[in-house]
Amino acid sequence: MQNNNKTIYWGISLLILLVLVFFIRPLIINDKVVQYFSFAIYGVLRVGGLFHGQTRVKKLNRNYKNWSATLFLFTSVSLIVLGFLKKIEKPITVIKLEPGKSSLNPNQLPAITIATESALLLESQSNSTFTLKHMLKNYKDYLKDNTSLFPILTAYELNKRNEEFDNDIKQVLEKFSHEKGYSSFYKLLEKLNEFLPEEINEKFKI
Repeated sequence: MQNNNKTIYWGISLLILLVLVFFIRPLIINDKVVQYFSFAIYGVLRVGGLFHGQTRVKKLNRNYKNWSATLFLFTSVSLIVLGFLKKIEKPITVIKLEPGKSSLNPNQLPAITIATESALLLESQSNSTFTLKHMLKNYKDYLKDNTSLFPILTAYELNKRNEEFDNDIKQVLEKFSHEKGYSSFYKLLEKLNEFLPEEINEKFKI
């Protein structure tokens, strides 16, 4: 990934504005209205830079908590540094998802092959069935640290355990599919078979 000029320029602009507002302005203009107005402009741009920086951190696969704290304390300098950083490439794991083989399994899922770079996503599948169902029903809470492949992989893990999808799970899977632009969960799975595993990983990143 090349240098992100937008992030660098944002950081430099904030740094210049910081010097102007807090060091140069008092020497030239000491009017209260101008002071509050300049503080407000700097504050808005700083908050915008903070959110932009956090988005950049995710794209670079950097430590989100540490960088968020650094961005909050040193927004302008942190943005400049982030603009020059390269993306940390995570290893991609290819997984073949097979439907449950038991004749008792009521869920008709096709076999698909996906790829993911999220170790957390794979580790989550070792949870108990009860926990997996809870995580699936609250999947948006888990997408913060995962890819949006999470509901798909979890559905297949439950399917592998011959767990019938109750109405709540079905509604979650349908809602997730609609968010991705597909009419149903099964239509989404059919479409996935047209993509290479690496393409799926790319399309379903946060």
